[in-house]
Order: sequence, then structure tokens, then C-alpha cells
Amino acid sequence: MVICILRGAPSAEARPYLGAVLVRGDAGGRLRAVLGGLARQVPQAIAVASGPVTVPDLSGIAAASVSVPASGTRALVLAALEWTAQHARATPWVVTLPVDMDPVPPDLVARFGLAVSEGRADLACGVVAGALHDGLGLWPVRLRRDLARFIRSDPAGTITDFAGRYTVAAVAFDTAPPAAGVVP
Repeated sequence: MVICILRGAPSAEARPYLGAVLVRGDAGGRLRAVLGGLARQVPQAIAVASGPVTVPDLSGIAAASVSVPASGTRALVLAALEWTAQHARATPWVVTLPVDMDPVPPDLVARFGLAVSEGRADLACGVVAGALHDGLGLWPVRLRRDLARFIRSDPAGTITDFAGRYTVAAVAFDTAPPAAGVVP
């Protein structure tokens, strides 16, 4: 697992959100644009990749490895939560979105935050074309240990299965990433 830090430095000061772009496979030229769209909404944005990120326009950006006991979207979400807990301790929430969600909705973070607070939900998940999208969400860092236990106890379980254990605010978006991340 590789974490690339785009903007900001790890900080102990209180910041409500950290943004994480989830990269499974080749990011192509999309990573820089998606990170930039997300970085306009959060004090710090990172990319979490399941393998090395070799995008030329990310030269000069710090990278760190994080090891998690799984693969797929749930591993990427867990890695983002773990990284945040270690390096941005005062940040309680991580917004995740897939690298292929371009353009990034300009109100993504605000809508997730509002949905969680208004709905008194534990977390928020994005809905695209009427279906829950497993890589699009707002996750409380406090659930990282629960997610790690879930991964160990249910190796075939998805991030959507994990989210179903909590009160979830569903937030609909018009921007549609490819169907690969959509859960019917």
C-alpha cells in the first residue's frame, strides 16, 4: 500500500477532514486532477494505492507505505484511516473517492459532512446512478479498528458489508465513475 501526500503536512492541530483518493490499478493521468479537485475542499489530501503509483506529474510528492491485511476497496479505506490516525491524529474524518471520479463534485465534502450531521449517521456513502458506490464515502477514523477486525473475521466481506453495520447517510451524486465500483 502506498500513500502519496499531495498537500499539507501531517499535523496535530484539529482539522475535520482529510481527503483520500483510492487507486486500484493504473491511475493514468487522472490522479493529479482528482487529487487537485479534492485538495480544494480539504486541508490535506492523499492518494492511497494498492501498488506503486508511477504518475510522472506526481514527482516531488512524499510517499509512505502502509501495510494492511487485505485487498480491494476495504484495504484502501483501512489504509487511509490508519494513515490518518498515525499522521493527522486530530483529524476525525476521511473522505474517500475513487481515482476515476473526475470531475470531483465541488461540494463533495460539504454534502457528506452535512448528511452525517443532519442524519445523525455514523458515516456517509455516495450513491451514483441509484446505486451505492463502495469507494465514495465519509469515514470516521474511530472505526479503523472495527474495520480491521471485520476484515480479519470476514475475508470475503466488502466495504459495503462493513458500512451496513452502522447508520449510513446516503448522498446522491451526478458525477459517475465507471460501473466497476458500483454495488447494485
